[in-house]
Amino acid sequence: MLERVTDDPCTWTSTSSASDAGSPWVSSFVRWLREDYRVRASTLEAYTCDIALLSRWALQERLSLLRLTGADLARYLSERMASGTQTSTLHRQLSSWRRFYAFLVDQGAVAASPAATLHGPRLTRHGPRLVPADQLNRLVQPAAGRDFSSGSTYRARRDHAIVWTLYATALGVSDVRLLLWRQIDETLRVVNVPQRIWPLRSIGLDAQSLAVFKALRGCAASEGGELGTSVYCFPTASGLPLSRQALSQVVRRWAGACGISDSVTPSMLRQTGRADHARRRRR
Repeated sequence: MLERVTDDPCTWTSTSSASDAGSPWVSSFVRWLREDYRVRASTLEAYTCDIALLSRWALQERLSLLRLTGADLARYLSERMASGTQTSTLHRQLSSWRRFYAFLVDQGAVAASPAATLHGPRLTRHGPRLVPADQLNRLVQPAAGRDFSSGSTYRARRDHAIVWTLYATALGVSDVRLLLWRQIDETLRVVNVPQRIWPLRSIGLDAQSLAVFKALRGCAASEGGELGTSVYCFPTASGLPLSRQALSQVVRRWAGACGISDSVTPSMLRQTGRADHARRRRR
């Protein structure tokens, strides 16, 4: 099993028992991803969490990661599906397992990958779900009755800023969740996003986006403590970034505060923003 040991959400260490022969290989795999394969921070976190979940399940089943079979992985996939895990998430986890076991084969730790011939559940393709225009207008504007004049309203301002950023920029959901203050260049009016191949991708920010970030930063500073010193734009009270689940909860909570009962997700906000921006460019 893996445990977070620093404020960096992508830094983990093995804490499982000595009898788990796979633990050192998990640490080696994460180090390889970070230092040699040089994946993005959000991708590294996804790989790490997926292998951590598999490691935890293997320990509960009294199995070793190095001895799991294709049948074992298929059984775990079935259990995850029965628990309500989304099909897209299962496919991402399967991709993580394939990468992990391919690494083990290359290192000579296992003879063959148990995930190589494993197939995930069938994906149903749908067009992107967009937020209706009437709901979007309520979401991107501060909710009626919210007082943003004092530091005590930090969470409300943060939640609004998250919703606005998901819609108004081309940033991915994990890019928003892990966004750092140092990535925002107010002088050049851009946000810089690390890439795997190219060092940075710069995305332009309009005046309203810059105003949202400026107001949020001032509010965080007035709160002080971990919030005032956090390097993340959208931290929790402890100063650490939001998890994927917490980010989804933020969007749902903000939608509820705006009087919207329909389900709204971070992905829907992002897809709506991309569609609106493309439509404006065609005009």
